Amino acid sequence: MTDKLDFSLPQREAKTDSAAKGLYALFAVGLVVIVINVVLTVSLVRRPAGAVVTTAGILSADGQKNLALKLEKQGLAMRAVDAWKEYLTLTVPSNDETARILYRMGTLYQGAGNYDMALDSYYRSESCAAVAEIAQEISQRTAKCLESLGKFSALRYELDERVSANTNAKSAGAEVVAELGSRKITREELDRRIEDQIERQLARFAAGMPEDVIQKQKEALFQRASTSTERLQALNSLVAEELLYRRAIELKMGDDPKVRDTIRDLEKSVLAEKALRTELAGQIKITKSDIDTWYQAHKKEYVTPEKARIAHILVKDEDAAGAARKRLADGDKFEDVAKELSIDKRTSVNGGNLDGWVEKDSDMIPGVGRSPGASDAIFGTPAGKVCEKTVKTDGGVNVVKILQLEPERQRPLEEVQQAVYGQMYAAKEREAQEMLFDQLRKKHNVTIHYSAFPAQKEKQESVPENK
Repeated sequence: MTDKLDFSLPQREAKTDSAAKGLYALFAVGLVVIVINVVLTVSLVRRPAGAVVTTAGILSADGQKNLALKLEKQGLAMRAVDAWKEYLTLTVPSNDETARILYRMGTLYQGAGNYDMALDSYYRSESCAAVAEIAQEISQRTAKCLESLGKFSALRYELDERVSANTNAKSAGAEVVAELGSRKITREELDRRIEDQIERQLARFAAGMPEDVIQKQKEALFQRASTSTERLQALNSLVAEELLYRRAIELKMGDDPKVRDTIRDLEKSVLAEKALRTELAGQIKITKSDIDTWYQAHKKEYVTPEKARIAHILVKDEDAAGAARKRLADGDKFEDVAKELSIDKRTSVNGGNLDGWVEKDSDMIPGVGRSPGASDAIFGTPAGKVCEKTVKTDGGVNVVKILQLEPERQRPLEEVQQAVYGQMYAAKEREAQEMLFDQLRKKHNVTIHYSAFPAQKEKQESVPENK
């Protein structure tokens, strides 16, 4: 074969540049569309109030304002807030109008119980413009929000600043009450620390209490801790803590492995408690109807038993008791005999009268002691009479007179509502905790080997090991 193999590539035929031109044209059209969309978007944000938008589904500024007002009228607070926010993006209102709208948004938040966002709106309104017609209302509503949030120290200084705003007086909260070198402790910081301590104290037992009751308790405790004596004690505690902390840093105690382990354990404990409260928050809902239903099902638990108030003459033995009875039979007054013969000098000066009530079927007599059978003797005697039988206690023999008898009484719901709420909350909390821990145990594949605890083996026989 004389023909050689040809490894060269064939020459591409020359084509017209029409395809490239088409591509350029398509790119230009796309660019125009993008520019139009940008212009339209800018016009939606920057157009003057009342401008009409022809794009379907988008309201004009006036339409958005009317929507916000209608939503307000229907009580849809959060929807109305969103509508007002949208309105502010569709128009450029004056500072005064913006301040009024922010104020309206604050009232909506406040009405919905969202007090922190209400405060944010009120403060923004004041920062935008000082509108005289709503200034007083904002001050009152701001105070109410702080009170509802339980921020009583902040409320105190907020009111102080608003009152002194026109006189340029220095806020009382800014007063320096102690100095540690360059570190200055103000009165407001001290009050905030007191309030934080009160909140931590309440958190230990307030889980079963209604929120309004908790706030009242907190306010009362804060007022009690606001005296000069209590404040000074809190300040000394704060200063001592700061000094000891600085000393610990100087001694590098934080480098001690045991100290670090303790800190980690404390951190774990605090975070675990916080996680539990966060997980349970909002899960436990108790309505008035729930409380009514619980009360009706547990009415027997809210019954005050029959009870009596008594007076006594305490003597050493039955012979002395007989002598006391003889004087009473001869016409001497019980009070006089008690003053002369009773060896209980604490009560004899009051004619033998005992504080507190004796409950039926109880062996305990307040102020006297335990006496089996005393209930039968006391509640078998009419009011105003002396018991035929003496009542024996560890202190001696008692001659008892019935001063007052009260029958068994069903306590009404209004009287025990807080107790009912606490019991319901505790029951629901236990149930919610069990569900939470069951979910977490399954998620993290927890196995409890009860066989490692012989004393508990019998109790847990029916409980699967993998919980």
